[in-house]
Amino acid sequence: MTFKSTQVEGGGEVFKVTGDFTLLGVTKSITVDFKRGKEGKGMEGEIRGGGETRFTLKRSDYGMTFMPDMLGDEVSLLISVEGIKQ
Repeated sequence: MTFKSTQVEGGGEVFKVTGDFTLLGVTKSITVDFKRGKEGKGMEGEIRGGGETRFTLKRSDYGMTFMPDMLGDEVSLLISVEGIKQ
């Protein structure tokens, strides 16, 4: 699973991030709301920040057809990231 952003809009606490989401070799353009978290100092004085997004996708859109009745077609993803300011 990979995501490569192509556009970021907004500012402040919430950004609209559009990009190419690839799962099992199938790539689709999606837009998610990315909620920015707080920044703080790390153990070595570096500035760290992060945020998260939550979204739902259909497994069948990406070729996942195993046990659709048992597992369901829609899955929710929570992606959290952290970075160091440079």
